[in-house]
Amino acid sequence: MKTNARSSTRYIALDIHKHYAVVAAVDREGQVLLKPRKVTNEQLSDWATAHLFAEDMVVIESTSNAWHVYDLLSPLVAEVKVANPIRIKQIAEARTKTDKRDALILARLLAANLIPEVWVPPVHVRELCQLVSQRRRLVEMHTVVVNRMHSVSHRHHLGHPKGKRFQEKDMAWRNQLSEMERFQLEMDLETKQYLKGQSDRLTRRLGTMSHQSAWAA
Repeated sequence: MKTNARSSTRYIALDIHKHYAVVAAVDREGQVLLKPRKVTNEQLSDWATAHLFAEDMVVIESTSNAWHVYDLLSPLVAEVKVANPIRIKQIAEARTKTDKRDALILARLLAANLIPEVWVPPVHVRELCQLVSQRRRLVEMHTVVVNRMHSVSHRHHLGHPKGKRFQEKDMAWRNQLSEMERFQLEMDLETKQYLKGQSDRLTRRLGTMSHQSAWAA
């Protein structure tokens, strides 16, 4: 159970994985205060509330779920640093890699003030990046579908008006395809239309956000 606040700083590392984190802590001299232990994602919030103190320093590596952990831990401790995982490997490449060893190495680098940090974007910037990234993926998927449709016409040496992206009135050439190819082309047409609708919807949302206070700057 959590007791009164500590008078000395602990240096705590969380080696984050998909379903759990390995937690370890050392003092300023690098002596182990908390032996590495596994904490599942479901346990992490309760564990942090019960075991972290306002004087603690925490480090996590930048991963796909790092921001959730950062937001969870930041109100509980003095500071949470987010480490660049590539730079960490360059600084402390271990011959024998285990989750427990990685957590202790990370904690000791934190105690020695040797963490190569990454910028922690504020929440509104993360939200914007997520939407822009999602729109980019939709556009890339749309391009894949269109290229596949083009390949059908090219395979059969069938022409269609330049600059026309498979509009219904310009697709008489598809009658020359086999039944199976027409079926596949119709599915691609539906997919193309859906993806365009989704990307257009995201574009409108981004346009609205660009005039709101959190993102206008």
